[in-house]
Amino acid sequence: MNATSRHAAPLRIEVLPQPALQLAVSFLAALAAASLLAAVVAHPWVSAWHAVWLLPLCAALGWRMARVRPRLLLWDGQSWRLHDREASGAPRDAGVELRLAAVFDFDDWLVLRAQPVDTAATALQRLRWQLLPIYLPLSRRRQPGVWGALRATLFAARATLDGQGARGVQDQPPGGAGPAT
Repeated sequence: MNATSRHAAPLRIEVLPQPALQLAVSFLAALAAASLLAAVVAHPWVSAWHAVWLLPLCAALGWRMARVRPRLLLWDGQSWRLHDREASGAPRDAGVELRLAAVFDFDDWLVLRAQPVDTAATALQRLRWQLLPIYLPLSRRRQPGVWGALRATLFAARATLDGQGARGVQDQPPGGAGPAT
């Protein structure tokens, strides 16, 4: 058995709402709106103080956009599937097969971008998935039992998809230079 034929053990990851993340995004949205408002007010020919009410509106929009639905992320040893989750923790639907990519990796916190892998999807559905990807925030604090296995599975799966084995790119010595011909 070689490194590419082995598969990681099945994983079950519960994606839960993260209020701290929502608060951070809400604060950044309000800060962005405040800086725009300050730039507009700095010009003497524009009076935009009546638009101060946009600050809490932008903060509320940031809170809403950063909301995470409770979901279930499953690795079966071959592929990732994302399911909507019941209150009991059971999957609500058959799920969607997807490809995951780590967008932010801060050791104790990950943001994953999930892109559905559906060959039967229409062009409009694929365009929607490209324009509005699914982001999954995960933290070690919320996933203490599976955090190490999750990280190992994510990055091992990425290495095999990129054509890399346990020793790096196949048929290439260290440094990336190919064999001399």
